[in-house]
Amino acid sequence: MSNREAAINGEQLERYFSKEVHRMGLPLLISPLCLRDYGCGQVDLANMQRVDRQMIINLYEVKKSLRVNWIQNMRLKKSSQLLGMILGLNVIITYLTPKRTLPKR
Repeated sequence: MSNREAAINGEQLERYFSKEVHRMGLPLLISPLCLRDYGCGQVDLANMQRVDRQMIINLYEVKKSLRVNWIQNMRLKKSSQLLGMILGLNVIITYLTPKRTLPKR
């Protein structure tokens, strides 16, 4: 599979999950430039939702498989820490793959 085919498949997968993620909560747009300024990783999808009378941030990383390299994982965790600190909310990271469905909330 070429890089172009992989990118197209990745974009299709992200688009598929985007509809569900944004339907489940308040869509949250996060600037990748801002995250990079702080040495954080880019976030594929995000939303905010109320769980047990408390708002939380959900960060979603869309992958074709559950293989995530160590550096990417650390940057995503750093993004979650930064966003949690700025907004004063708890953050949950979820990895989405074609075989993994979104939890019902």
